[in-house]
Amino acid sequence: MGTGVRRQVEAAFARAGVEPGRHFQVGQIHDMIRLAARGIGVTVVPRSTVFGAGSPMGCNAGDALPYGARALRLADDAAVHNVCAVYESKRPC
Repeated sequence: MGTGVRRQVEAAFARAGVEPGRHFQVGQIHDMIRLAARGIGVTVVPRSTVFGAGSPMGCNAGDALPYGARALRLADDAAVHNVCAVYESKRPC
């Protein structure tokens, strides 16, 4: 099962013909990034969770990730996670 992001990551591995090694699942994205920064695995997260206004990591495009972390863009253009905005219909956008 897993989340939509996890399904996208698994599909990206399959498209690349790569079998993931040992793995574990963490429920919070900020924990995933902090664990990877400490050398406990590698994580794949949506770019919006690392960079941009209101991101859980509080980073802007020029800011640093937690010490030891590096962000790389995936080369797989099919590795996308569609999102939508839900808002109260009486409020203007």
